[in-house]
Amino acid sequence: MRIIVVSLFIVAAWRWSDWRNWRNYYPTLLFMTTLSLLENCITANHKLWMMVNNPFTTSSLANGLFVAFTSFPAMVLLYLSNYPQKNSHKVCYITLWVSLYCMIEYGLGHFGLYAYENGWSFGWSVLFNGFMFPILRLHHQKPLLAWLCSGIVLIFIWLYFGFSFEMLKDKP
Repeated sequence: MRIIVVSLFIVAAWRWSDWRNWRNYYPTLLFMTTLSLLENCITANHKLWMMVNNPFTTSSLANGLFVAFTSFPAMVLLYLSNYPQKNSHKVCYITLWVSLYCMIEYGLGHFGLYAYENGWSFGWSVLFNGFMFPILRLHHQKPLLAWLCSGIVLIFIWLYFGFSFEMLKDKP
């Protein structure tokens, strides 16, 4: 199922993204990949969400790397290169992407391929997705402000979901 989702994002990006101007989107692609890798490092010993029962990868790290380097770059390119110019269309466009991501996550959960831990839930994912897509656009326009906003969200998640520096240590 996950391979199908990733494949659809890659095919959609190949078909409908603005490849001639890919360099314009590259910094935001790196931003998304960097945050994904940071999430994998921080949550290594305190998962909030995770892919489960995946026959293609054997660890959370492998799953995270797979998504960070396949699905996310395709999604960022597709999302940003088709972002509408009219203000009246922007809210609908963001809502469409948030809904799409939520439907994918819900579907993966329905088939037992996605799980939540440590207080995270589908509701938190909806809120997170509602933040993520506007932040991607903000990063495309004002990267430093997007980093600041992301840092604030990271601090909130860190505090609210009970992370500590002790959790970042390797387990013996």
